[in-house]
Amino acid sequence: MAAKPKLTPERWAEVRNHWELDRRDGYAWLVEELGLPVSAPGVRKTALRDGWLKKAPLHLPGEKPTVKAAETKAKAGKPKPPRKEGSARKVSKVSGKRETIGETKARETKETLTLTTANKLERDPDEFGVFDDLTDQQEMFVREYLVDLNATQAAIRAGYSPKSAMSLGCQLLKNPKIDSAINALHSARAKRLGIESDDLMRSWSAILTLDANEIAQLRRVCCPYCWGAEHQRQYTPSGLEEAKTKHARERARRLKADENDDIGEFPDYTDAWYDKRRPPHEDCPECHGEGVADVFFNDTRNLSPAARLVYAGVKAGKDGIEVLTMSKEKAADNLARALGMFKDKEAEVTINMTSMGELSLIYETRMKQARERQALVLAERGIVDGERRAS
Repeated sequence: MAAKPKLTPERWAEVRNHWELDRRDGYAWLVEELGLPVSAPGVRKTALRDGWLKKAPLHLPGEKPTVKAAETKAKAGKPKPPRKEGSARKVSKVSGKRETIGETKARETKETLTLTTANKLERDPDEFGVFDDLTDQQEMFVREYLVDLNATQAAIRAGYSPKSAMSLGCQLLKNPKIDSAINALHSARAKRLGIESDDLMRSWSAILTLDANEIAQLRRVCCPYCWGAEHQRQYTPSGLEEAKTKHARERARRLKADENDDIGEFPDYTDAWYDKRRPPHEDCPECHGEGVADVFFNDTRNLSPAARLVYAGVKAGKDGIEVLTMSKEKAADNLARALGMFKDKEAEVTINMTSMGELSLIYETRMKQARERQALVLAERGIVDGERRAS
């Protein structure tokens, strides 16, 4: 990749003079307006290093200061009223401690400023000095890596060679300066989204400790013969109607084939209804007290908060309903990494480079060994080299 052209000291002096005499802040407009072959962060680094200062006023003569500035100035001239002794203290919903109204406002202001700073940092990181110690290409790699967290593709998009992008991407991530910039932007994004590391670890811990029976269960229930009179088959109301229909169909089929083959009417059913909620009967001659397997799914609308973290929906197919859940193994792995319980071992790769002379020597040695083995095999078979050629 060709190196970017550098500006001469005279050209830098012109750029500096143009920026100092202009009212606008920032550097992106300067690069675009003057057509500079340097990025905005590169101009900013030079400006901080050489101490550029604005010579133009913040507002033109005759212009009024902004309303915000006027309000700030007006408020600054007013003395603050002293806080009354014994002012009411309220319990904070966040910290659980008793706070005065002033302390509550201060805390809320601090939280708002933290969130605002995180938004600004993620939107314009070069203004916070995140990229000060990086080259333009390293800065581009950081920005591209945050898009999809793919080091190889980020290196390619940043302009590095595609042939060495995989190994180079790993090396760039190990660079302390690049790692610091990525962590800063990751933290800003997490704060903007309201995500804390403790919240993630609590979620992973809840997934690990959840009893899966809260979502789905495999139950051993009584079979239809467990609790019938003298262990006769019990029916449910719909099962009884189905059995009667099946009996009538079989009776008609037999009578059609042979009028003397009559199996009679379906016997009257006076037993209790089959209730699979009862446990298996230990003396049942049908299931021998083991019952039958029955799958039960809990109502997902009534799951606990921990179970909702694990539950990922259902999938209905030809084989029935499948409950989708989060992986406990993945949660355990994430939690262990976050707590530093184990570290990944880097694979050690050793590459032995061999010269052309050594390769030729190896080739000749192997060919000589092959010819010796071939001659030995021919001698064992009683074949002379001349006869083999003639045949």
